[in-house]
Amino acid sequence: MRDQAAGLREMFENKGKTMAVISGKGGVGKSNITLNFALSLIQEGKKVLVIDLDIGMGNLHILLGENSKKTIVDFLEGDADINNIINHNKMGLSFIFGGSGLHSILEWSEATFARFEYGIKELLKRYDYILFDMGAGATKDVIHLLLPMDYLLVVTTPEPTSITDAYSLLKFLCGNGNPQKTFLICNRAQSEKEGSSTLSRFKLAVERFLQHEMTSLGTVVEDLAVRNSVIEQVPFMIRYPNSKASKSVRRITHHFLADFQEQTGQTKPSQFLTRLQSLFFERQGR
Repeated sequence: MRDQAAGLREMFENKGKTMAVISGKGGVGKSNITLNFALSLIQEGKKVLVIDLDIGMGNLHILLGENSKKTIVDFLEGDADINNIINHNKMGLSFIFGGSGLHSILEWSEATFARFEYGIKELLKRYDYILFDMGAGATKDVIHLLLPMDYLLVVTTPEPTSITDAYSLLKFLCGNGNPQKTFLICNRAQSEKEGSSTLSRFKLAVERFLQHEMTSLGTVVEDLAVRNSVIEQVPFMIRYPNSKASKSVRRITHHFLADFQEQTGQTKPSQFLTRLQSLFFERQGR
């Protein structure tokens, strides 16, 4: 009875969900979308943690105008406790910076994997959403973290190269496993019409040729406020709350939360760690 009660308690404690924010190429504004989407979720009463896993190219600290001496690598190497690497700011955002030297999960020792598993399990108890800002494209260093995610959020722009690269990334993921529920955002569109057209064409191609269902969340229109917020190192959702970009992100957030509420079994715990553990030990030949 105690084991069953413990299992039920853990199921409800681990309320959080994991989401990887990805793009096919750099320069599409993925990190900016991650940051401001997280802030918009917070404004809707959600507890959100952002983890920068764009190894070597992470710019979350630049967008926030903040730095940290501790990174996720310090935690994985045993040099810091999970609580010591979490940063908090006055905007209500919690975030963990990435660091160099984070290798493919398949190269981790069992001790490192167990440490990562413990850390994420603890975080899933505290946060509604953990957003992983991943590096652009699909490299061996991140691919094995993408497939187990509860959600994928693909960010593209109307540019043909951005669309093609994002499609290639999803094709690669679909060919290497079964990605979970996938959302799509078009960033830096000149108009809502251009963004809607981009989303429709991309979604149709993915569902027709890859047999992978996607949910379009909406468009973030081109806005000078975004550029200014980067220069000022203050997220546009905070610095320019009435800008076109901020209004776009709020609509996207409402769409996401509405879709989440409609899902059946939404109270089930995250399956991220279960799937990741299965993948890790399968590839380790165990």
